[in-house]
Amino acid sequence: MVTSINLTNLRIVTTLNGQVVQDGNTNDMSFSILSLISWISQVMILEAGDVLTTGSRSRSCSMKSGDP
Repeated sequence: MVTSINLTNLRIVTTLNGQVVQDGNTNDMSFSILSLISWISQVMILEAGDVLTTGSRSRSCSMKSGDP
């Protein structure tokens, strides 16, 4: 687990086929990263390497088969 990152103010950029399709910050999320981890860990065991996905804003684009 990485502990040196400020999870309350983390920039997240998503690229698809070399184009930026999302550019946001964790402080814009409906629920904080820490509260999401807390809630999820109450119903399942989280292990090293687990990936938690939270969805995306409605204005994101869709991936197609073969997209890098």
